[in-house]
Amino acid sequence: MIFQLIFFITIIALLMGIASLFNRRNTRSDKHEGKTGSGFKPLKILRVILAVIVVFIAGYEWVTENFALHSYMMFFLGLMMLVMGLDEFQKGRKGYGWISIVVFLLLLSLSFQ
Repeated sequence: MIFQLIFFITIIALLMGIASLFNRRNTRSDKHEGKTGSGFKPLKILRVILAVIVVFIAGYEWVTENFALHSYMMFFLGLMMLVMGLDEFQKGRKGYGWISIVVFLLLLSLSFQ
């Protein structure tokens, strides 16, 4: 049950990452209106790559019921949260950035247990 929940959460995160890659609207505030945001693209690509890795590992665990790769999945999920936190800091949303960093630290501690 918990692995199905993690699987569906990672699918949602993957879809959100893909949608943000193809989002052509400028969602920043007025003070950043003139910038194209080309410096943020590597973080978006990295976030999508990490989400794909997490989805594949979760799908493998779900189909085979072999949970040996669970710690790796938590590690990559933590890295994805770190990238999302850094992206939020660059957008100026410090609250979401700190939440993502805290979740990264929790997932990192879980992946090494």
